Amino acid sequence: MCGALAAGVLILGVFYGRTAPVGPKYGCISQLSANLHKRFYEELGGKCCAMLRPFYQKMDRENSCRFIYQKGAELAVEVVLSAPELVPECRMPTSLQRFVKGS
Repeated sequence: MCGALAAGVLILGVFYGRTAPVGPKYGCISQLSANLHKRFYEELGGKCCAMLRPFYQKMDRENSCRFIYQKGAELAVEVVLSAPELVPECRMPTSLQRFVKGS
């Protein structure tokens, strides 16, 4: 799995993951993670480095994955901020509410 995608899933877990060892095994984080995986694949054409690197490194003079990291971060932020719309059972943490329009 691409590191940019893995980092996005990690961020989703920070904001929407379980806060205690008890409770539902799979909450809204599973659906949010699936959404991020789907969008990442749709936007970039793959989810693993072996598929992404050959194409995107040709676009970058430094042969880096900068574009992939940037797009992965954008997608993760979009999913984090729109989580309650994507999965109604997800409750946006108070710390994020000021970043959403209309809050």
